[in-house]
Amino acid sequence: PSTEQYANYPTFHIPAFHFKHPVTGREPQYPEGDPAIGKPTGLSSTTDAALNDGSLFDSATLPAQVAAATVRSQRALATDAVENLVNAYGYYLDECMTQDVAALFAENGVNEIAGIGYYEGAAKIANALKLAYCPAGRQENALTLHHVLQPVITVDDDGMKATVVARLWQVHATGADDDYYLMGELNGEAVKQGEQWKLASLGTTYKWAASVKDGWARATDQEALGYAAPVSMLTELPPDRPAQTARLAPAP
Repeated sequence: PSTEQYANYPTFHIPAFHFKHPVTGREPQYPEGDPAIGKPTGLSSTTDAALNDGSLFDSATLPAQVAAATVRSQRALATDAVENLVNAYGYYLDECMTQDVAALFAENGVNEIAGIGYYEGAAKIANALKLAYCPAGRQENALTLHHVLQPVITVDDDGMKATVVARLWQVHATGADDDYYLMGELNGEAVKQGEQWKLASLGTTYKWAASVKDGWARATDQEALGYAAPVSMLTELPPDRPAQTARLAPAP
């Protein structure tokens, strides 16, 4: 049962909060006349000593507090920016917008094509992605999805560089027998250039591959290789250095 009694919408009601206001550090202040006033909040009835004696707002420590808050806010903005970058990477690949993918990278950014190699610079990255995944461009009546999820982003103390690891759930569906799934991981670094964040490096490691028709339990190595970037890339567009990841997903 509900722990509180309240009227249905549109009657206004605020439940008792169990946390303090994240900015003021005080207990929540309810609008005048709200029925939540006077109800237990789950907090101590005493106000923090720092709020009582004013030390939290001591002018001597205020510059340091502002500086620390600025760093925290910059790190939060960095986390959002890097997550946006890897999400955009997946979306642009969905749409075969390889030039737009390349624009996400820094001037000397590097992208690894699994099992093929590393390509440096926007022009090479765009051409490599086109050969690897979009030789015929965006196909009608086909769904290609690079779903990036569960990113773990670590921002350096100075807020100018970050690393990212995220899961990749990749689907190709046309309604035909060659539909497939891939599961992998994105690993990379991002740097702040001026007011913008860019990818310094990004690579994909595939963990398993399977056809939609037969499932991963009956997948074969030869079948999984059919989903990988073509080895012809090694001669058509030689990478700047060899890959560290395999073309073939190790499972099953």
